[in-house]
Amino acid sequence: MLYGCAPGKQISGIMANSSIPGPLGHDLKLADTHANWWCDVGCYRGHTPGPIRVAEEPTDKSKKAAKAAPAVTIKTIIFHIYVPIIPVGETPGNKGYSVQDFIEWFKAPDDPRIPDVGKWSNESIDLEFFTNPKSGVIDFQNSLKREGAIVVYVGHSTLTPPKSAKDPEGPSRGLSPDKPRKGPEIPNATLRALLSKSKASLVIIASCDSKTAVGNLSAGPPVIVTNSGTDRVTLIPRMANAVATFLFLLIGWERDGQEQPNKPHKGGHGTINEALAASAAEFKDMDDRFELVHGDGSIKLVP
Repeated sequence: MLYGCAPGKQISGIMANSSIPGPLGHDLKLADTHANWWCDVGCYRGHTPGPIRVAEEPTDKSKKAAKAAPAVTIKTIIFHIYVPIIPVGETPGNKGYSVQDFIEWFKAPDDPRIPDVGKWSNESIDLEFFTNPKSGVIDFQNSLKREGAIVVYVGHSTLTPPKSAKDPEGPSRGLSPDKPRKGPEIPNATLRALLSKSKASLVIIASCDSKTAVGNLSAGPPVIVTNSGTDRVTLIPRMANAVATFLFLLIGWERDGQEQPNKPHKGGHGTINEALAASAAEFKDMDDRFELVHGDGSIKLVP
């Protein structure tokens, strides 16, 4: 039996259409700050998200063309992952899917014997991974200062406790890489200030209800958040898949039938909007989705 983030909410069967990074096909049990597992990146809900509009060319040729966006050079993708993708034993007989499992798959090597040579090195993009929740706050803050980086946060958020056991969690109060029960370690106001001053080229906040945490920004790089819908929680495997699908599309790769990023994207390197559209498939039959809340979605971060 699988349980969602709200205590006692059954979610058996909702992962039938979900893919796990790599060849695995497991589900997940995850509860919130009032149960055994945190409502950080994962949980439950249900209807298919609507299409995400991709920017189109203007049809009125008489109008002066908009000034082209400045060229972006992505040097590094910096992951901050502070939760297991699937904890050991969360489904009958499964061995779990660890952060290290995800890292090894995401590197997408041309030859498994040479893990650091593959799709990312072919684009001259370095990969960095931070996984220690104890130093998560300072590590994440430091990454936001780095130019030419895509910064990804996959980890805990602290949600407002429900008024009763039957109620959903309340809005996000901020990010908590280490101890979400003690309150947000990066409160919403602090997070917004950090993002507004960030030198990164793109930031992805993959945590429950990060749309509330980030709010409305008027400065800073493009920022992608999780819209977790009415129950404010989102399944961890869905989040991990969506992040990976999004990033691979930026360099022109789609997932094939074996869940490997080996299918060339017809349009080559994708725009932010195209990558968002691709990531929506990972939230099939759910109300969750990634959204761009700040920045220009028509640009290609990897030209």
